[in-house]
Amino acid sequence: MAVTVTVSWTYSGACDGFRVYRKLAGGVYSLEATKANTVFAHLDSAPAYGSNYVYKVVAFNVQGESLPMEVAAMVTIPVPPAVDTLTAVVNP
Repeated sequence: MAVTVTVSWTYSGACDGFRVYRKLAGGVYSLEATKANTVFAHLDSAPAYGSNYVYKVVAFNVQGESLPMEVAAMVTIPVPPAVDTLTAVVNP
């Protein structure tokens, strides 16, 4: 089963759209998605198991970007533990 993360926000101002940024904890932000000014959520369908991500959302217009909205830290689902016992039987 694939891991997904939904990032959502509210906004009451006027803007041209939103930019969603993502980084690994301790890393550098990169642009994850650009959304229309009527869209208030982003589905991240590519996070890696066991990784810690931080997201931020900014509103933008022709003048530039707003200050970032609240940063949301998300820990993806950890990798499942190894199989306890594995048995192989040779059938003659």
